[in-house]
Amino acid sequence: MNSLNGLDRLLEAEKRASGLLHDAEIEASLVIGQAQGEAKKAEKKALADSRAILEKESALTETQAEAALKSELEAYRQGLEALPRDEAAFGRLCASILFPGN
Repeated sequence: MNSLNGLDRLLEAEKRASGLLHDAEIEASLVIGQAQGEAKKAEKKALADSRAILEKESALTETQAEAALKSELEAYRQGLEALPRDEAAFGRLCASILFPGN
């Protein structure tokens, strides 16, 4: 009988150990799930922050490029206006193109 009593105690201990292991697995799953949720939340925030910074930098770059283009076009226009005009030579060129035989 003593051996049966010892066997019963071993089976009871194994049953408790199995229950503890099961509880630990459930708790581990919850902790892992929570950690994954927090990691995704942090990643989403980091991406949103990065996107906001990039959009701000892009808008600044676009504004600077537009200003530079406007300045270059104005300088080009002023350069063209400063060139001397020979309207008589232009008229002869147009006549020679339009009426090549004359």
